[in-house]
Amino acid sequence: MSVVNPVDIRRYKLFNQTIFKIVSTKYYNCVILFKIFKITRYNYKRLSWNKLVRGLNPHKKFLLYIDHFLGGGTAIYSSKKIQDLAQEYNVIVCQYDSFLKKYIFSNDKTNTCVVANSIPDYIFGTFHKIIINNLVGYKNPLGILKQITDAKQKYSGLTVDVMIHDYYPVCPTTHLLKPDLTTCVVRDNIVCTKCQKNIEQWRNIWGNFLTNIPDHIIAFSTSSKQIIQSVYPNLDYKITVIPHEISYIRPVKIKKHDGINIAIVGSLYSIKGQELVCEMLNILPKNVKIIHIGSFFGTPPKNPQFIYAGPYDLKSLPDIVEKYQPDIAFISSVVPETFSFTTAECMGMGLPVACFDIGAPAERVSQYKHGLVISKIDAKTALTEILDFVKQTMGDGNEHTKHKVFE
Repeated sequence: MSVVNPVDIRRYKLFNQTIFKIVSTKYYNCVILFKIFKITRYNYKRLSWNKLVRGLNPHKKFLLYIDHFLGGGTAIYSSKKIQDLAQEYNVIVCQYDSFLKKYIFSNDKTNTCVVANSIPDYIFGTFHKIIINNLVGYKNPLGILKQITDAKQKYSGLTVDVMIHDYYPVCPTTHLLKPDLTTCVVRDNIVCTKCQKNIEQWRNIWGNFLTNIPDHIIAFSTSSKQIIQSVYPNLDYKITVIPHEISYIRPVKIKKHDGINIAIVGSLYSIKGQELVCEMLNILPKNVKIIHIGSFFGTPPKNPQFIYAGPYDLKSLPDIVEKYQPDIAFISSVVPETFSFTTAECMGMGLPVACFDIGAPAERVSQYKHGLVISKIDAKTALTEILDFVKQTMGDGNEHTKHKVFE
């Protein structure tokens, strides 16, 4: 194992993201990329794992927090969770960088990062608790499950928690998306083998692990618990539903205005309904605009009725929403979300919210006074039902709907 400067880690993450964007646009040269990679590789000195651990508080127990390297809602959760855990534990975070092909162990208190080719078995004896927050993107996730299984059996005081941020334990596709980019609702191994040849082995290993090893399994919505149970029905007693807390959002004020503004909050790419949103642009009435607040994967559409507000930080989100004055927020995701921070944020701001009848957003929006669950995952259906909903909510006593909707 070797130690690196955390600043270099952050720089490398940025480099990683930049290269990913370049590759995604198909304008790249492999030789140039290889040279850039060689220049930006970590420069680090040797440091033993024991020396790194000894630098932490000897009066606190040790916790291994296994997380992915991909950002998103899981990263938002992790940031707050790790801060809370650090009050009681020395928290070592493990992440796998698939581009670098290295395991990165970090701790904010010591301000150091350790880089390794694998997760050594001997380190498990250091920890009193392991949290598997996410294994997506790891080189050998099933192998890590075996390592944790062996550790749990070897060390009697070790506890293990598993967080259900996605459907990775059900299928390696993570988001239950079929090759034709439609949502998979079948959980039968025989049918699933057509997409994933080793799905039976995958589910057998995950099933045995989830049944026998974790002390707690935390889901963030009832719908995600039900999907997990559709494959592993014996986990009912073991899965606890604890929704995320959204305490940083305030209600917004939407003034009277002409036309209709539809807001899409959060990153917009394939599984978030990017193609469907672009289809909607082609059939928008002249008095309707779509406002995207978040990151757009690729080049945003050049359309006068599409306003790209760009990325945002959580604290500034209500201010940005008030700037663009949306009449309704559209959660355009076409896969079953396990929670959806954007849904919670939009509801917390008091906006009317529309979503498809799938996953955790539909679970909450269906119970929301100003919620619309769209009947079909289709651009025309979504637009028609959203516009009808906004028109019908005029004059219901809410400030944000008392304006001229149609010209």
